[in-house]
Amino acid sequence: GAQASVRDLPSGPGRAGFKRNRDGEALARDPGGRGWWVGFGYTHQMRLYDPGFRTALARIDLGSKPWETNQGVEAMVLAKNRMLLFPENGEEALVQGSGRLETRRLRNPFGRLSDAVTLPDGRVLLVGRKLGLAGFDNRLLRLGVDGMTVSGLAPLGMRRRDNVEAIAAEPHAGGTRLWLMTDNDFRPRKATLLVALELP
Repeated sequence: GAQASVRDLPSGPGRAGFKRNRDGEALARDPGGRGWWVGFGYTHQMRLYDPGFRTALARIDLGSKPWETNQGVEAMVLAKNRMLLFPENGEEALVQGSGRLETRRLRNPFGRLSDAVTLPDGRVLLVGRKLGLAGFDNRLLRLGVDGMTVSGLAPLGMRRRDNVEAIAAEPHAGGTRLWLMTDNDFRPRKATLLVALELP
């Protein structure tokens, strides 16, 4: 019985209706409770929207980075009152705090990143993926307390054609439930899946 409405984000980069302009790849709550930050892949921007996504309140340009087309910031999380931004290449993290943007090198042997989430206890998990001839290898990763070291937690056990693009965490009595979503890349024979994973 649930319903959802889908519309273009207001006041985004360029004209609405074009993926290159409004390709929102990352989402995180604002540390000050003002609404939601959205990271745009092609244009390398962050924009803050009010809680109802009716208007844009602020904008941050991430600068001229040597990222490949559509491989900019893919994940954002709020951790210890700072925003952590993860480009898709999995090689670095951007730390937004105290009014400035700092780049840190990631020690990550697992390849590209597709999303991240902060657990109720403060730990940060990431979704890593490697694309090979057989398809996607999706893995659950953990960010170390130093904020620079990525270690493996578990393979996600998805099918090779499943491209995991999103993760969210929901606390409940038994621990934490992770919600994962796949992207079918506009291919009708691929499924868009919503997967619940119990994390003790």
